[in-house]
Amino acid sequence: MGNKLSLSLKWVTTTARNSIIMSVQNPAIPKEPEIAATLPAEVRGDRANSAVRSDLSSPEGGSSMEASPVNAPAEALENAAEEENEAEAEDEAEAEEAAEVENAAEAEVEAPVENLEPANQDPEAPPRPVPKVYPRIVNKHHLPFPGFEHFAEPTDKKPEIVHFIDDGTRSFWEELRSGKVVICRNANIGEFGIELPKGMSIDTIEQILKDHEVPTPTFSVPNLATDTRDTITLHKLIKAIKADGSEGYNCLQFETSKNEKLSAVVSIPLFVKGISMTLELKRRIKGCLDEIEKQKPSRKGMTMQALRAEKEYFTKILELIPTYEKFFILSMRKAFTDLHIDFGGTFVYYYLLQGSKTFWVAPYNEENLEIYKRLETLNQRVWQSDPEFLKTFERVDLTGGDLVFLPSGTLHMVYTEKESLVFGGNFLSAQNLPLHYEIVRIEEKTSKKNIRFRNFWDIQFAYLKHCYMDDVKKQHAGGVRNYAQEFREIGQNFWNELNTRRGNSNVFPTSEKSKLLDELEHFLNQQGKNWKRTIDEPCASESAAKMAKYEED
Repeated sequence: MGNKLSLSLKWVTTTARNSIIMSVQNPAIPKEPEIAATLPAEVRGDRANSAVRSDLSSPEGGSSMEASPVNAPAEALENAAEEENEAEAEDEAEAEEAAEVENAAEAEVEAPVENLEPANQDPEAPPRPVPKVYPRIVNKHHLPFPGFEHFAEPTDKKPEIVHFIDDGTRSFWEELRSGKVVICRNANIGEFGIELPKGMSIDTIEQILKDHEVPTPTFSVPNLATDTRDTITLHKLIKAIKADGSEGYNCLQFETSKNEKLSAVVSIPLFVKGISMTLELKRRIKGCLDEIEKQKPSRKGMTMQALRAEKEYFTKILELIPTYEKFFILSMRKAFTDLHIDFGGTFVYYYLLQGSKTFWVAPYNEENLEIYKRLETLNQRVWQSDPEFLKTFERVDLTGGDLVFLPSGTLHMVYTEKESLVFGGNFLSAQNLPLHYEIVRIEEKTSKKNIRFRNFWDIQFAYLKHCYMDDVKKQHAGGVRNYAQEFREIGQNFWNELNTRRGNSNVFPTSEKSKLLDELEHFLNQQGKNWKRTIDEPCASESAAKMAKYEED
């Protein structure tokens, strides 16, 4: 009992001394730090570090663990000595009471310190305003980020940019061109022209590839847990998805067009086949190569050397045409694709075979385009610091069987609620050239070369020469003199942009580009004298006028 009393009295004495010293130096310190001062050194260190970490994200940014008994006034030390003498005269009952307090303090070790900030002792002082300060985002791919609570629950807000359809028999191209996100729930994909191997799922995709003699692909996949990229085979990726580990893999680059056997049993939407600029250009170039194979050197005065040169030219163009129409996307649960506009301002179709995802979409407009510019050129992640901006988005929850079409220029984020398999693709449209050009110009100001539309400007010149101007010549030979307004505007959009890009490229020297643009200008002059874009006279189409405004800015 004597030892216990001695230890208890010593504990009370130490507590009283530290309490008085700290209260003299900073009378605003509450009682909780007094107890913390009595804890073992290693525990105090953990809790102090916790407090400092908490303060890093506080409005003031300072530490609340600054109180220290160093350099205490002499008067305070004398008072402490008197308190020590009084404590030694306490009876056994008080010592037992102190022991109970000690036990309470030991229990407190396990409880986290919620707030070590000095309390405001002035009851009349107005509360200090707390500015909106958001903590640093360690990993931009992880949720939630500040302001994300706006997306936490489904909303009853009536959709304004989302348009629902029942099947593929209804024309929805105009809805897409007007900026609507088009969704078909539980789609009968055959009505849209989509064909996939039967029974395709996360469990069967690897075997389907083997059945079609496709070598097991290897991907460089972002690891969302470490914000790095991992090189991984399809087999290991599927194994990780099923294990639902912490990696957070999100495979977005599994394009299958060049796998001939698999591509033969995979078909994309019919309207995409009719609109995609790259698919149309590819058909035209293959047709030219087929004609060359049929020709003989003596025919049309063509020499063997000339035929060989033509074949090399068309083969080179064919090799430049990228394939973005047949993607498979494999995503682990909790994978997140950050805010973006798809490369080149491409349109997107997206069929969810398995799993569930949540899209947040915002329309293409001048305000959102400015946000995108700041994102791409300055890396300002404004949606993570401005919850009001997030309110411009609409939420769309998707489950297996849903088919989605995103218009060009749509700002969107995607969260994978359940491990998923998606079939989809990207495509350019000649009817939407101004917006494509606008997005590509923004992309050119960034260093993200690996996610741009490959060979974009060569594709534009090749399409102008072998598709657009070829149609002009054929129709002119057939007696056509007055062309539809939309067709004229496509040519006008080509001239407005490509006229500034006459430099040499991989395929077209400056001289050939200039000759091609002169032919286009001659055709447009025949259609009307006042078609050229000037400062005082913008383009006829509204979208082209926006493009001109962007260039002036």
